[in-house]
Amino acid sequence: MVGDANGADRAVQEFLHERSATDVTVYCTGWHPRNNVGHWPVQVVNSKAPKGTSRYFAAADVAMASSADLGLMFWDAKNSGTLSKIIELVRIQKKCAIFVETTEAFVVVKDVPTLQSLVELMPGLARQQAENKIALSATISTIERSQGS
Repeated sequence: MVGDANGADRAVQEFLHERSATDVTVYCTGWHPRNNVGHWPVQVVNSKAPKGTSRYFAAADVAMASSADLGLMFWDAKNSGTLSKIIELVRIQKKCAIFVETTEAFVVVKDVPTLQSLVELMPGLARQQAENKIALSATISTIERSQGS
């Protein structure tokens, strides 16, 4: 399963296509994926959010997380969209391996404490933006309460 966005999703699609991967499904919101390098099957996900917004595209991410056994992300320690995908996996109690660009290392996030450690890698401005965009602290607190962490 891979998303249809430009950037890391497209790079992963290109990697898989170059290796003639066939067992791939592209998840997208809307009728047509933005990228489908290998012309693989598409899982269309409906969204009630306004078209073109981050919440619109997040519907496919939530569906993919639901179907996945684990996640793999590439993160610059700033992007709140990627962070929200990681948070979704923690919320549904699935592991995620994240390659953090700033440390050039993988971090495995599997619960609230490891998520909080990951968030500590964020620069102050990026963390504030995540608070504004995805209510970072409140979201983590909600997950923590629901999981009894």
